[in-house]
Amino acid sequence: MLYGGSMNVSGSIISAVGGDLVANGDLLNPKSSFIGIYGATLTATSLDNQAGNTLIFGANNGIMGQFNGNLNNGGTVIIDLAGAKAGTHTLVNGAITSSIANISLHNGNTDFASASLGGTSSQWNGTVIMNMDYDAINNFKATLDSNQKAILGALGEGIYTLSGASSKTIASDVNHLNNALFSQFFAMPFTALDILKNNLGTHSSSLSLITQDSSGSFSTDVGVIANGILGGASGKFGGIKAGVYYRLGNTVLSVQSAYVYGSMQSMQRNYTLLQSSFHNQSHNFGLNTNLHTTFLPNTALELDIMLGYFASLTDSKREMQTNGSANQTLKANYGFHQLSLDAQLGYRFLLGGERLSFSLKPYGKIIQSYNRLSDFRESALGELVNFSQILHSPQYNAYYLSMVAGLEGVYSIDSGKHLLLGFGYEQFMLSSQKFNLVFQNGERISFNSPYNSRIGLNLSGSFAIRSNMRIGFDGHFKAAINHAENLYYYGANALFGYVF
Repeated sequence: MLYGGSMNVSGSIISAVGGDLVANGDLLNPKSSFIGIYGATLTATSLDNQAGNTLIFGANNGIMGQFNGNLNNGGTVIIDLAGAKAGTHTLVNGAITSSIANISLHNGNTDFASASLGGTSSQWNGTVIMNMDYDAINNFKATLDSNQKAILGALGEGIYTLSGASSKTIASDVNHLNNALFSQFFAMPFTALDILKNNLGTHSSSLSLITQDSSGSFSTDVGVIANGILGGASGKFGGIKAGVYYRLGNTVLSVQSAYVYGSMQSMQRNYTLLQSSFHNQSHNFGLNTNLHTTFLPNTALELDIMLGYFASLTDSKREMQTNGSANQTLKANYGFHQLSLDAQLGYRFLLGGERLSFSLKPYGKIIQSYNRLSDFRESALGELVNFSQILHSPQYNAYYLSMVAGLEGVYSIDSGKHLLLGFGYEQFMLSSQKFNLVFQNGERISFNSPYNSRIGLNLSGSFAIRSNMRIGFDGHFKAAINHAENLYYYGANALFGYVF
C-alpha cells in the first residue's frame, strides 16, 4: 500500500497468487495479492497484475494514485474515487492490456458527483473523469448552520464522492461530528470540574452535620469519590477528598480539597460516511472554601458563600476516518481552570420535636466563575493525515453566570443521625466569550456555553458511631441539558469524620 509520495522500481512488477509451495509444485493455502496506490506515483517498466489479484487506484488528499509504465491486467483493477477531486485523473501512463470488464469504479457516483472511465466502451485509456454538481452542493450548503458548514469545509469536497452521499447522510454525519467535538473539547473538561465542585458542595454530609449538631466546634473528614458519566460520552471518575470544618457560634467555615482521575470515551454515533471517536484522560484537582452563617433570632435565614479553584489537565485523543480512507489519530493536551465565587441564600422551616425533626429550606443561588482553557493544537500520530482536519483552539477566557432555584430537606434523629435530600434547577445566563475550534484550513466552529440548563439531585447522610466519630455518604445526580447533546453524571462518596 502506497499513500502519497513516489516509488521507482527497476524492471517489472508481477502481482501473482502466493502461498505455501508443496513438493509436487502446487500451492497450499493460496493467497491473492493486491497493490494499492493512494495518491502516490509508482514507476516501473511494466506491471503484470495476474488473474486472481487486485490493483487499486485511490485518492489521498484529493490526488489519485498513478502508475507510470505498461499495465498488463488479467486480474481486477479497482478505481476507488472516495475523496477524489473533480477533474480528469490520469492513472496509467503507458500501454494498457485489459478487458474493460475487469475494471470497476468504486464510489464517485452520488447525489452530488458522477464518475466515468476515459476511453471507449471496449478500451480504457488510463484516465477517469470526476464531475461535481456544484449547484446541488451549494443548495445543500444553504440549509446548514455555520458549524456544519465549517466542518464540511474541513472535510473537503471529497465527502461528496463517497458512496451513499446525500443531503440526509452528509447532514447527519456532520451534525454527529459537531456534537462529538463539543463533548470532547468543551463539555467534558467542564464536566470534570463540575464533578469536583459537586463533591465539595454545600450538601456535604459533614457540613450538614456540623451545622445541625452543636456537639463540637471543629470537625474533619476524609473520603473516597466515585462518579460515572452517560449521554454524549461515557466514563468513570475516581478519587479522594478531605475537609476541615470550624464552627464559631452561628458561623461555620469549611475548607475541602479533592483529587479525581477521569477516563472518558465518546458514545456510539450512527455515522454513515465517516467514523470518528475520542478518548479523554484527565487529572482533576479542586479546593473549595465555604462560609455558612445564619441570621434572624430563630437562625432560619441561611447564607453560604463559596470560593473555589478547580483544574482539569486533559490528554485527549481522537480518531477520524472517511469510508475507504486510512484512519487518522490526532492528540492534544490542554488544561481547563476555573475560579468560582457562588452565593446561596435560603430560609429553613423547622418541624418536629426534640428527638425527631424535619426541616425544609427553599433557596436561591448565584453561580459565577472565571474559566480559562489553555490554547492547544492537535498533533498527528503517523503520516497518513488529512491535515485540514487538524484542530487548534485559541486561549479561552470566559466569565460564566447562572442562577439556581432549589429545595433542601433535612431529617434528624437525635443529634447524631442526619439525612439530607436536595433538588435544584440551574439556568445558564451568561458567557462572556464563545469557545472556538479552528481547523487547519481556517474553518471555525463555535459554542456558546458548556450547557444550557441543569437539573440536580443529591442525597447525603451522617451517622454517629461514637460520640466524636461519624461516618457519612454523599450521593448526587445531575443532568446537563445542552444545545448539542446531553450529559448525565452521577456519583457517591463515603466519608469518615472526627468531631473535636
